[in-house]
Amino acid sequence: MRALPVGQEALLIEVGSAEEAGALHTALLRRRAEGTLTVREIVPAARTVLLDGLHEPARWIPELTALEGEPPAPSTRSPVEIPVRYDGPDLAAVAAHWAVSEREVARIHAGTEFTVAFCGFAPGFGYLTGLPARYAVPRRATPRTAVPPGAVAL
Repeated sequence: MRALPVGQEALLIEVGSAEEAGALHTALLRRRAEGTLTVREIVPAARTVLLDGLHEPARWIPELTALEGEPPAPSTRSPVEIPVRYDGPDLAAVAAHWAVSEREVARIHAGTEFTVAFCGFAPGFGYLTGLPARYAVPRRATPRTAVPPGAVAL
């Protein structure tokens, strides 16, 4: 874990994985709720958590880098179901990468419960966790210049 001052009132904490970032985010939210951490915003990302509005950020580095993350509390919210049509231009490539049929890609994906880990890239764009690591898909060699509305990316 590494902490870097950002400007005069922010601290960026780097961790090794999305799971660690989520656990740290949960611990920081708990500390703020208890009143032991006064900060304007706590912003999670893939492997970082930004604390903005932190008075004297450098003074917090030893304490926050020693902080143990904790698993998020179970959600009390109802799942949101999003209809998905599995017919995009990359479906065959994903099926080949996973060594399953296109129909099986749809079954595996639709049968997974995802959690929004953080938002970014564009307003409303949620980065999701929940798909087992064995179904990771590498980035495209050449990014798309346009993505149709409603597209799902792995």
